[in-house]
Amino acid sequence: MNVSHNPPSAQALTILSALQSAVTKTLETKRRLGHYAVFWKNGDIIEKHFTKFGIMEGEFIVPDNFDNPLPKDIENEFYSANL
Repeated sequence: MNVSHNPPSAQALTILSALQSAVTKTLETKRRLGHYAVFWKNGDIIEKHFTKFGIMEGEFIVPDNFDNPLPKDIENEFYSANL
């Protein structure tokens, strides 16, 4: 494997910056929402986040018939070979 010791090109630096920004934005969104994430450094866990329950409270209403059986035609779709 050939390793180049030249400084990164302007295009490579632009790509790296975009990737770092995307990762930072995604991790911040996950942090705000309380999604599960584990951060590692040198093989050790340095930080954990776990899902927060109730974060969608008031955002939608579960209908009273939520636990009712599905109509047979819809239930049969789950067992179809055409998935």
